[in-house]
Amino acid sequence: MQKESHDENMKQTWERMSGPSINFTEEMKTEFEIFEENYEEWKTHSYEIINLSAETVTTNIKRQELSELAFKSFGRMRDIIDQLGELIDNELGESISFERRRELESALSGFKWRSGCLPGLCGPASCIKCKNRGRNKSI
Repeated sequence: MQKESHDENMKQTWERMSGPSINFTEEMKTEFEIFEENYEEWKTHSYEIINLSAETVTTNIKRQELSELAFKSFGRMRDIIDQLGELIDNELGESISFERRRELESALSGFKWRSGCLPGLCGPASCIKCKNRGRNKSI
């Protein structure tokens, strides 16, 4: 719609000036030549703006789509981390050797951001889960 409206404005502007230009005096023709140069410059810059606007809209749509995909991927990764933590917790509850317990506890401690905590964004001061983890060293 924007381009069509712009095209119509350009056409009307040109027609309003070029039609009467056949009756211009020499002095008027000199001014009309300057008008023609400015018209071409306006036309070029105007179409650049229209094209950039279309690219911006396309880029914003693509950015939004990618953002949604990244968020979904992160959610799936977080679910897997939670599942792994649960599997380790379950195995820790069983009768296992001391060495295996140490391996599992070491693996479990690697999940510093289990259950929705985000690395770099969570910490004992800002996250209830992190606060609780700090009080209960067995988590």
